[in-house]
Amino acid sequence: MVDTPVKQEEDVIHLNGLKNESDINTSSLQKPKRPSKKRSHEGELELWRLPPAYNTLFDVFKIINTTYTFLYSKSSLTITFPLLNSSIRQSLRRDLSLLELSQLKTVVPELIELNYKSLESLIMETNKNVYADMPRQTYTDGQHSQESNYILTVFLIQTSESTVKRQKKEGPTMKSRIQKGKFDINALKKEIDNRNAIFSKGLQKLLRFCSSKRIDPEKHLIEEAEKRIPTPPDAVANSPLKAGEDHELKAPSSIEDVLVNLAEEGTYEGQIVRESLYQYPAVEPRFGNLKRNLSQSLVNALYSSKNIERLYSHQVDAINALWENLHVIVSTGTSSGKSLIYQIPILDELEKDIKSTSFFVFPTKALAQDQKRSLMDVLSYMPSLAHIRIDTFDGDTPIEARNGIIENATIIFTNPDMLHQTILPNHRRWDRFFKNLKLFVLDEAHIYNGIFGVHVAMIMRRLRRIVEYYHNDRYRFISCSATIEQPVRHMNMIFGVKNVKLIDYTASPSGAKHFLMWNPPLVDKNNVNSGRKPAIMEAANLLIYLCERKVRTIVFCRIRKACESLMRLVRGQLKASHKEYLLEKIQSYRAGYTVQERRKIEKEMFCGNLYGIVATNALELGIDIGSLDAAITVGFPSSLSNLRQQFGRAGRRNKSSMAIYVVETFPVDQYYLQHPTLIHTHPNAQLTLDLDNEVLMANHLQCAAFELPINTMSDSRFFEGELFEICKNHLAEKENDLFLPHPKFLPFPAAQVQIRNINEDMYTLVDVTDDKNVVLEQLEPFRVMLGAYEGAVYVYQGKTFIVKSLNISRRLITCHRVDVEWSTLQRDYTDVDPQRNLGRKTLQSGNINVFQGIVSVTLHVFGYFKVNKQRDILDVVDIVDNPVEMISRGFWIDVPWHIVEMLSWKKINGAASIHAAQHALMSLMPIFSGNGGNDIKTECKSGEKEFKQEASERRRPSRLIFYDNCGECGGADLCKKAYTYIDELMIMAVDRLQNCGCKIREGCPQCITSIQFEGGICSGEVLDKWGALILLKMLIGQNVNLDLYPDGPEVDEYHALRTLIPT
Repeated sequence: MVDTPVKQEEDVIHLNGLKNESDINTSSLQKPKRPSKKRSHEGELELWRLPPAYNTLFDVFKIINTTYTFLYSKSSLTITFPLLNSSIRQSLRRDLSLLELSQLKTVVPELIELNYKSLESLIMETNKNVYADMPRQTYTDGQHSQESNYILTVFLIQTSESTVKRQKKEGPTMKSRIQKGKFDINALKKEIDNRNAIFSKGLQKLLRFCSSKRIDPEKHLIEEAEKRIPTPPDAVANSPLKAGEDHELKAPSSIEDVLVNLAEEGTYEGQIVRESLYQYPAVEPRFGNLKRNLSQSLVNALYSSKNIERLYSHQVDAINALWENLHVIVSTGTSSGKSLIYQIPILDELEKDIKSTSFFVFPTKALAQDQKRSLMDVLSYMPSLAHIRIDTFDGDTPIEARNGIIENATIIFTNPDMLHQTILPNHRRWDRFFKNLKLFVLDEAHIYNGIFGVHVAMIMRRLRRIVEYYHNDRYRFISCSATIEQPVRHMNMIFGVKNVKLIDYTASPSGAKHFLMWNPPLVDKNNVNSGRKPAIMEAANLLIYLCERKVRTIVFCRIRKACESLMRLVRGQLKASHKEYLLEKIQSYRAGYTVQERRKIEKEMFCGNLYGIVATNALELGIDIGSLDAAITVGFPSSLSNLRQQFGRAGRRNKSSMAIYVVETFPVDQYYLQHPTLIHTHPNAQLTLDLDNEVLMANHLQCAAFELPINTMSDSRFFEGELFEICKNHLAEKENDLFLPHPKFLPFPAAQVQIRNINEDMYTLVDVTDDKNVVLEQLEPFRVMLGAYEGAVYVYQGKTFIVKSLNISRRLITCHRVDVEWSTLQRDYTDVDPQRNLGRKTLQSGNINVFQGIVSVTLHVFGYFKVNKQRDILDVVDIVDNPVEMISRGFWIDVPWHIVEMLSWKKINGAASIHAAQHALMSLMPIFSGNGGNDIKTECKSGEKEFKQEASERRRPSRLIFYDNCGECGGADLCKKAYTYIDELMIMAVDRLQNCGCKIREGCPQCITSIQFEGGICSGEVLDKWGALILLKMLIGQNVNLDLYPDGPEVDEYHALRTLIPT
C-alpha cells in the first residue's frame, strides 16, 4: 500500500516522459538479425530481446544474487556494500558502482533494500570491530571533504518464508527454534532461482513500459537510477528529493473512493474479507425540547463556544431526567455529545444557586484535563459566572495550592484515587463541598470493571455515606459510558442507587461508517503452508497509503512494543521509498510517554498537523484529538467492546469514515474471521463486579470507619451483604454497636488499601545522547526487566536507542540514540506459584480440582539475544539476574503425575505439553472473559532451561496456572471469569487442537499460539501440540488411545519429565 503503481503493465515505476520524439533512441529496441531459437528457462528473459546494457545488468544481478545468498547463509554479519563489492570483484572483474546498484533497485524496488547504517550500530550489532576498516563514502559540506560515519548495507528480500531456513539440528531432545543451524543447499538454490526470475520479470515490465512510451530504455533506467542513489544521512544533501518535489500530499479523497481504489492497487493481494464488508448508514439528527428553558446567558454561551443551537433528543431526555431528580446512565457510542449532558445541568444549577458544587471524576488525568478545557470554554462566555472557580485536584496538584481549592473551588475535576486517599478521609475539611454537592459525574463507566470496579463501587458507597452525613439528599449521579450490556445494572452496582434513567440511544448525526476485515496475504501465494505476512506490516502499509491521501488515521495496537515496532516500520518504509516529507505527519502515542510529550501529540492531532497516529488503547477513551477519518485495529483487542470503541474514534465530522480490522493469526482473530457478522451482532461482554468480595469490602470498611464510626444498622443501606459479620470479624468494636478501624490499619487506613496495581518504584528512562539528558518515559519494574536491561534496543517514537546503564538503586535508565536494524530478545523465565486458595471447583469429569486464589509471579531475566529481522541470532549476552516479584490473582489445575508419566511413555516432553496446553486455553479466554490479550498470562517455559543437556536445577510442579497481568488490585479479575468457564474452555481447546490441520509438533497460530508470542513475551520454544491434546483430554475425562499419536523427540522417559515434579 506504500506506492501507487501505474495500472496494468506499467506498474514498475513512475516516469517523466520525454518532451519530443527526437530525444528517443529506438535502436536499442530493435531485434538482432539472427535471434537465438533456444528457449529460456521458465521465468527468465530470452537474452536476445534485451538491450546490451540490460543484458549486462542482468548478469551483474545474477552474480550479486548468488554471492549474497551464500554470504548471508554463512555469516551473521550485515552484508555491506564494501563487503559485497570485495566478494564479487573477481567474478565481475571490476568494482561495482553505486549507480549499478541503484539501477538494480530501480528494476525491482520490492526485492532490494539499500540503507545506510551508522558505523556504531554495525559494530554494536555483533560486538565485532570488523566494520571499522571498511571503506566509507565521502561527501562535501560545502568547504571540506569528509568521510561519512555511515556504511551502505544491502539486503535482498526472501521470496518465500520456507526457502532460506536454517535446518534444525537433530538431537535427543527438542531444540530451541532460535538455535542457529545450517542452511539447506537446495533451499539456497531455489532462492537464487526465484530472485533471478523476479528480476527478469522486472526487466520485462520496464521494457514494455519504455516501448509503450517510445522512450530509450537505457537512458530512462540511468535517469531513474540516478534519482535513487542512496545518500549518507550525515551528508549535506541528505534527501533524494529535489526542492518542492513530492512534498505536496495527494488531494483529499472521499472514504468511498479510498475503499474502491484500495482494491485496485497493484500491491493488493485480496486482503479484504468480502464477507466482512459492512456499512452503517448515515444518520440524520433528531432534536428535542427541554421541559424548562435555559437562561439566555447559557444559550448564548453554548452557541458562542460550541456553535450549538439545538440539543439532540438523547441529550434532552438525560437533562430532563436529572431535573426530575433521577440518576442517569448514558450508554451510547463515541462522539454523541455526552459531555453536554452534565455540563448544562451544573451551569444551570450554578445560575440558580451559586453555592452549588460538583465532582467530575475521570479515570485518567488526560481525560480530566480535556473535559476541564471543554467546560471552561463555555464558561468563558458567561460573565455572570466569571468568578466560578474550576480546579483539578489530583496527585500533581501542589500541596500549597490544595487549601485554596478546598476552600474556594466550585467544580472539582479529580479521579477515584484522590477520593479514596485524600478527599473522603479528610471530609471535614471538605464540609462546604459535600453540603452543597448537586452533581457527581463518573465518566467512562465501562472502565470500572472487575477488582478495580469493586474498589470504585466501595468508594462511591463511602462517598454517599459522607454526603448524607452532611444532610444532603439533593445530589444526583450521572455516569457516561461506551455501549455496554445492562448499563442500569452496572450503575446500580457502582453507586448502590435506584431510580436510574437509562439513555441508550444516540440522536446525533453521523456519516456512513464502512467496516472491513483485512486478512494479510500468504507469504507465498502458491504455498498455503507458507504462513501469512505480518499483520503489523500490513497495518504500516495501510497507514502510509491513507496518510498519503490525507485520510486522518489512527492505528490501535494491543501492546506498547507493537506500537513502537509499527512506528519503526513506518519510518523505515517512508525513508526507503523517499517519502521523508510524511515523517513529521505520523507519530506514536501510548502510556509511558511523559505528560508533556503526550499533551504535545494531542495538540498536534487536534490542530490537524498530524495525518496518522499509532496508539495503544490509551486513546480509546474520549480524549478530543480532533476529527479522524479512519481507524485501524491490529489484532483483536481486549474485548468486542474495546474493538467497537476503537472503531468509534473515526467519523467525528459527520462525514463518512472507515474502520479496518487487520486480523492476526491468533485463535480469537481467526474466530471472528470465520464469523465476521458477530462483530456487529454479538452482545458486549457483561461487566462484572463481585461485591461479595469480603476482603475488599472489609478493607474499605476500615477506611469508612476511619471517616465515621460504622453503625451496622444505619449503614446497611450503603454496604450490602453481611455488614455486621464482616465488621465483627475485621474491625475493632466500640461501645454502642459502633465499629472503628482495626489497629493494624491505623493511623491512616486508606494508605494501606491500594485500589490500583500501581508500583511506586517507577524507573525513569533518560536519553543521554550528546549529553542532552532528556526524560523519555517512566517504566514499571517488569517492563524494565523485559525491555530496558543494559544493552537492550529500546524503541521510542519508532526510533531506536541502546540502553547504556540500569541503576536499580536510583531507578534510573540511560540510553543513547543509535539507528540499528537488529533488536534484542530477553532470555528469561517466570515462576508462578499459588500462595492462597480462595476457591475450588471440580471439572465436569468429576475428579480434577480447579483452584482460584492469590499467586506470586517472579520474573528472572538472565541475558538476551541480538537478533536481526530474519530472527537469526547475531550474539548471545549474559546479564545479572535481578528478579522482580508481583502478587496477583489467578487459577490453577494440578496435573496428576500419572498423566505426565503416560506422556513420558510416548517420549513426549511433559513441560512442553503443559506449556502448550496453557497457551491453547489462554488463546480462547477472550471469548469468555470479555477481555484478554495480555491481561491474562501464564508461566512460560524457557528453551535454555528446559532443554539443556545437564541436569536441570529448575524443576517445576506439573501444573496449569494462569494469572491476571494487572496484579492483585488493578485487574478486572479476568482469571476468575475464565475459571468460571473452565469446562467450556477445556472442551473448545481439545476441539481446536484435534481439528487443526497443522502437523507441526509446536502447533500453529490457529491452535496453540496466543498473543503472548507477540513482541517476544513468550519465545514459543517449549511446546508440544500432541502432548497438550493428550493432557487436556485426560483432564476432562475423555478416552485417549496413545497409539494414535506420534512419539515425541525425547530419548527416554527420564528426559521427558526431568524438569517437572509432582504437585
